Amino acid sequence: MKQVLITLWNIPEGSRPGILVDHVKNLFMVYKMHELRVSQKQRLKEWETEMNYISSDSAKIYVENEADLEGPPRNFTYINHYIAGDNVTIPKSPPFGCLCEPECTIGSFCCGKLWNSRSAYGRDQRLLAELGTPIYECNKLCRCPPNCRNRVVQNGRVIDLAVFRTKNGCGWGLKAMQVIGKGAFVCEYTGEVITNKEADKRFNYAFTGDKTYLFGLSYNSKTNYPYSVDGSLFGNITRFINHSCDPNIVVYPVWVDCLDPNIPRLAFFARRMIRRGEELTIDYMCQLKEEEEIISETFLSSQCQDPTLLSEHASWNGLTITCKCGADSCRKYLF
Repeated sequence: MKQVLITLWNIPEGSRPGILVDHVKNLFMVYKMHELRVSQKQRLKEWETEMNYISSDSAKIYVENEADLEGPPRNFTYINHYIAGDNVTIPKSPPFGCLCEPECTIGSFCCGKLWNSRSAYGRDQRLLAELGTPIYECNKLCRCPPNCRNRVVQNGRVIDLAVFRTKNGCGWGLKAMQVIGKGAFVCEYTGEVITNKEADKRFNYAFTGDKTYLFGLSYNSKTNYPYSVDGSLFGNITRFINHSCDPNIVVYPVWVDCLDPNIPRLAFFARRMIRRGEELTIDYMCQLKEEEEIISETFLSSQCQDPTLLSEHASWNGLTITCKCGADSCRKYLF
């Protein structure tokens, strides 16, 4: 490029051939694009390293962007667990635990049964519970060992995932870096637990062009729940999961050491077998049916709970959010 510039410079301005001028312009654009790409890759690698350093999970996080020049999100802090917002207290002292020894079994009087629910997992730690069933995992007062079949979500993510830039205009997404079996625990949604008064305020920002990542904790009551989780400023990689009208992930409420009925943890499980490289999706707006099929090793329901969650996947069109999931069953609008 240097030699081309010298050649062009030595030609009188009025005599410079247009084809050579255009060639130099193109070379400069390529050079500038290369500079931007190198800088972007460095920043994304630093972000990947930072998240893996902070993450308490045993599995790895990858970051990929082969779509555009977007870098890491601004003003976003990676966290492993909920943090309490103003006027919110997250209790961490369970009143009691199970007495199962040497370990919990599907027939033992374990935490699920202590809380009038049922055993959630099979021996392989995959889901057995019907959709909408509250999951009570063993807590720090239980006598069972750390590898108990009823300790799944609390032991963290064991599946490698990648934050990646989508090529269909949906911003960042999340994809599997290995095959995920039906009913397997995939990841947990984290963020700032806030009051619904504050959630309403933040939700309204979406109508002025900002993105919101609010998840209503509506498992105890669909109409009168006091808290929501906001993953906008604080969260983990689940913040980037996109919507689909035909999702491959379902959401379950899980209680471990915090047994406040209004503050469940939000666990994402595989609705079906998920291929390596496949994008992970949930249905932002689906409703829990009154009657659901029982989840087993051969079947997982397509329904999830009812989050109010808006990400880069949805674009605003007046007061309507247009869906861009591309599924055959796409409803065209989120609401």
